[in-house]
Amino acid sequence: VDRFTEPERTRAKNEYLMWRASMDLLTGRFLELAQVLNDTPGNLGQIYFKDFGNLEYEKYLALRQGESAKKTWFFRIDFVRGEQSARYLFFFGYASVPMRTFTNVTVHVAREEMPFHFERLDQVTDASNLLRELGYSSSDEQFVARYGFTDCRKQRINTIGENFFEDVVRLHF
Repeated sequence: VDRFTEPERTRAKNEYLMWRASMDLLTGRFLELAQVLNDTPGNLGQIYFKDFGNLEYEKYLALRQGESAKKTWFFRIDFVRGEQSARYLFFFGYASVPMRTFTNVTVHVAREEMPFHFERLDQVTDASNLLRELGYSSSDEQFVARYGFTDCRKQRINTIGENFFEDVVRLHF
């Protein structure tokens, strides 16, 4: 931030505030979907949602520049039915090559493969159609979701969330 001119600093801060509001919307929608599924009679089991908070401005700027940042967990969703479970972790990172067209800072998705070890879905073989990364394009004022390695789609947050929950249930239960 110190290297920015005053207009650049103002623009970066405004960009961050808009991006952060979109991430708050994302968290709220995924939490709401988990609660709706938990309240649906005859549902698949129990869904637990753990919010780790949003990304701080300094970490946002680092990721925006393509640098790494520590402690960027966003939220985790645990699906549990009897002895079966699946845990997915959403965390902030810099955008993959296909997503850089839309935004520089995105949310990546990982799945627990061994106890307490999460692997990015890009590294998991049976995750071909699952949501792998998502971001917010401020120029289009739309969310962008990446499925597979290069399939980027502008979608409503409701569609992204509903597809994610349906795909996880189909894959694991």
